[in-house]
Amino acid sequence: MFSFLRRYLDAGERLGEVLFGLIMVLTFTLTAREVLGDEPESGRHLLIAALGCNIAWGIIDGGMYIMNAMLNRAHEARAQAALTGGGAPDQTRLHIDDFKGAVACFSLVVIGTIPAAVPFVVIDDAYVALRVSNTILVGMLFMVGYSWGRHANANRWASGLIFMFAGISCVAVAIALGG
Repeated sequence: MFSFLRRYLDAGERLGEVLFGLIMVLTFTLTAREVLGDEPESGRHLLIAALGCNIAWGIIDGGMYIMNAMLNRAHEARAQAALTGGGAPDQTRLHIDDFKGAVACFSLVVIGTIPAAVPFVVIDDAYVALRVSNTILVGMLFMVGYSWGRHANANRWASGLIFMFAGISCVAVAIALGG
């Protein structure tokens, strides 16, 4: 799976997809406090809604990947035609690799939902599951930041902490606003 992702997405794209997926779930779960009741089913409903949100976002992101891939090829073809004086370039067409890259984007966004969803499966109290899920998400934000620091040749710990504190800030603001 990782070799598939590496083939179609560079490190920045992979980290960005995971980051966007985490932010989507964190945003969704932070606004969920008001809708969570004492009903045992409320955690499961939140889980389904968060997963649905990230599936929708993964589809959108995959579509954006396809659009960008085609735009990049069109730009390269125009530049090549201008250099060689070859006239207008051929029409840009979809490639199978465009779809594979879109699947890679989709997969990373959706896979990022799974660790945040586990507490809603194993913890009966929806409020406790929500807070455990938020903690997992903040920890994952640290891991993404740490990895980003490695790829950016920056201080890994500082990068991880910055990403993590940004997540904690989001949680704190949402809780203060009633989330």
